Amino acid sequence: MDICKYFFVIVICISLFSCGRTKKQCLPSPRIESGIAKVTGRIVNFEKEEGQKEPVVYLSCPNSVTSETIKLQSNINNDGGFYFEMPVVCDLSLAILFSDIFKSRGMLVELSVNKEAQIEIILDKIRACLNFIEIFFKKCFRIV
Repeated sequence: MDICKYFFVIVICISLFSCGRTKKQCLPSPRIESGIAKVTGRIVNFEKEEGQKEPVVYLSCPNSVTSETIKLQSNINNDGGFYFEMPVVCDLSLAILFSDIFKSRGMLVELSVNKEAQIEIILDKIRACLNFIEIFFKKCFRIV
């Protein structure tokens, strides 16, 4: 059996065994509360490359009341650090952090009013995972 067949067998097994009666759990009701959520982070193993444009990180978050999306941009420091102050109107919000540097679709970040989220991104591990996923899909799927 090649790796694709193993993958599909695992997915089917997980699907079958995950079906069952569970206790209903409700998420807490959100509260409207204005404030600033701070995000500080650092990209480990980050090195600026000569001749490339200034590397940036983006943080995108929908406004829970107006449904508008707020997109902020932060330059990455020489040590890999970045910082955001995102205006939020709900006590708990989800934002997406993304950049061309780690070439991912984005990472979810939990934002809370008047609190700071701290993030550490290990660049080598993200690139290794993305390379594995790319190789896996090239081997298992053909786009016709």
